[in-house]
Parts: sequence; structure tokens; C-alpha cells
Amino acid sequence: MTIVITGASRGIGATLAAQYKDAGEEVIGTARGAEAEAVLDVTDPASHAAFANQLKDRPLDLLICNAGVYLDKGMIRKPASVPISGRRVSRPM
Repeated sequence: MTIVITGASRGIGATLAAQYKDAGEEVIGTARGAEAEAVLDVTDPASHAAFANQLKDRPLDLLICNAGVYLDKGMIRKPASVPISGRRVSRPM
């Protein structure tokens, strides 16, 4: 079985990749950084195309979409007023 796991550089993705490899499966682990078996930034369409070209006509049996996406990284959040127990308090959204 050929398995692609996004976000396989650490955490759950790395653990899943190791377990499937230990079970004798072919695993292609992806991540954004150069340490990845296959480089893939799930937020970048050009990266999608490059990864698809790497795979060529190779059939996949399982895709595990594990990559985390933090789209507002670095943005300033505006506080929101949220009702709690009949009164309003401010907290970040």
C-alpha cells in the first residue's frame, strides 16, 4: 500500500508515518521544510503541482491530510465582546 501523509515532520504525522513504515507500507511523508521526504506546502498551489509532478502516475492507496494550517499567523487580532453569564467581556477572537 502507498500512503501519503501531509504534515509528517513531527507529532501525529511523524508517528503515523513511522507506524505505517514499521508495518511494511510505503509511506511518502510531506512537510514544508527541506527535512521532509517530499516537500509540500499545503497552502501553496505551486507546491501542489510540484508534488503531483513528483508522484507522476504513481497510484496512491491512502492520503492522510494531517498538515496544520495557520492562515492568520502574524496578524493582529481585534478583541471581540462576548456575552458570558449575562454580561459582556472582551477577549481575542
